[in-house]
Amino acid sequence: MPTDTVKQNIINFYFSIKHITKDTILQNRDSSNLDTIYNKMMQLIPSDLSIDNLNSLLNDQNIIKAIKKIDMYYTAYSILKELELAHFIIKSKNPWEALNNYKYYHNYVKLIKAEFNESRLKEGDNVLFLGSGPCPLTPILLSSLYNINCTGIEQNGEAAKISMDLLIALDLNKKVKILNGDHYDSSIFDNWDLIMIGESVRPKNECFEYLSKTLKTGSLVSHRINEKGFKRILETPFFHLPENFQLETKIYPGLPVYNTAIFYTIK
Repeated sequence: MPTDTVKQNIINFYFSIKHITKDTILQNRDSSNLDTIYNKMMQLIPSDLSIDNLNSLLNDQNIIKAIKKIDMYYTAYSILKELELAHFIIKSKNPWEALNNYKYYHNYVKLIKAEFNESRLKEGDNVLFLGSGPCPLTPILLSSLYNINCTGIEQNGEAAKISMDLLIALDLNKKVKILNGDHYDSSIFDNWDLIMIGESVRPKNECFEYLSKTLKTGSLVSHRINEKGFKRILETPFFHLPENFQLETKIYPGLPVYNTAIFYTIK
């Protein structure tokens, strides 16, 4: 698809969602229309778009403005779907069965297995997850599959409460903890074997900058990116890796997983 066509599609999509606010999305009780918009959004960027063409898009300030709005939609929609999933599991007669039937459950299992095997993690280690959300699947699976002690940090009070209720339903509330707060609390960053930065953390650039000044030398930090398709355009214009983040490894577990996990140490 020509770059000019991609640009026009992004601009047209921006104007179609310009009126939508975060609250409008999160308060929606029928997400079918939002699903349609989301599916259109995921088709905006061809998976084979070259780096040069991507950079060409990001040199256009109208595209940058559109991406900021689209990113808001993406993150709010993701939270909404997590809320729906968490409520569904909590209300289920068999919460673990409901979780196992979640359509992306096995994708998460494959990704987390790859992260566990390729990182320094071992049974009994302690992981801090920033931006754990209302349905903290990564802490849940790290704990249940690998006996990792996990603590999630969630700044949204409602999401934090729902995630705690979910952990009770799954009988994991003694192994996984959720704290209502954010990354601007330096007291939470002691004695972790790994600090994971959630995809929904915003603004991610500020989070990384704060961690670069707060974490001890040798600390291990990870986050996930998508190197193909639409998602790769969301963070690129707004994210700059601090100099003291040293790349350790990149892990791509393969389809059906689309995420690549990246690990850094603080130097």
